[in-house]
Amino acid sequence: MLDGPDSAIGVAYTMDAPRDLIDHAFQIDLHCFWGLRGCDSVRQVVPLLWKDRQAIEGRILARLQSPDPCPDRILAGRVGYILDLNVALLEVVNSRFEEVNSEGDRSEEIVTDYRLKEAMRGNPQGPWTGIRHRWTIPSPASTGGQIPSPMRPSDPKPGDQFLYFSGATFDSCRIVPATPSAESVVRSAIPADRRMEDDIGWMYGRM
Repeated sequence: MLDGPDSAIGVAYTMDAPRDLIDHAFQIDLHCFWGLRGCDSVRQVVPLLWKDRQAIEGRILARLQSPDPCPDRILAGRVGYILDLNVALLEVVNSRFEEVNSEGDRSEEIVTDYRLKEAMRGNPQGPWTGIRHRWTIPSPASTGGQIPSPMRPSDPKPGDQFLYFSGATFDSCRIVPATPSAESVVRSAIPADRRMEDDIGWMYGRM
């Protein structure tokens, strides 16, 4: 196969994933393998899984560009499915604009100092001062592309509270306003159980 974004695909699913979606991951088409040209794209080998990926990426992009990019169901899902997730309840101490000079292009960035009010899940680690909010994040629909960050506090004030998520790899909705509903779903969500197979990679790393 050729190198590039079409050369590989991965899949992960939860215990309660719909059976029809899981079946797509294991339906392989090897017709191209036996042809003279061979297979030049992963979409030829797993066409149904590729369609699922495109549909998921499209839904993520639509959500991130919507008026509600970080709904409560996403926050609850993180707690319910991501192992070793940390959630901190932060309170704004102060915020300010700082000038940034990027090769002669000057701009201002919001810099916020927080204090840790509560470790709601796991063991969140600071420091909580001098945090810059990103203007862009990687696009879920294009390799190397960028989209505007969906959550940029325009004018955080002392006393404002936010939920900070860490301990896992995700680009969007790391810091979200601690609305009563967001705080409630995070507190009430049942964390995923750790199974033996979840530690296989960790065990091999110590051998």
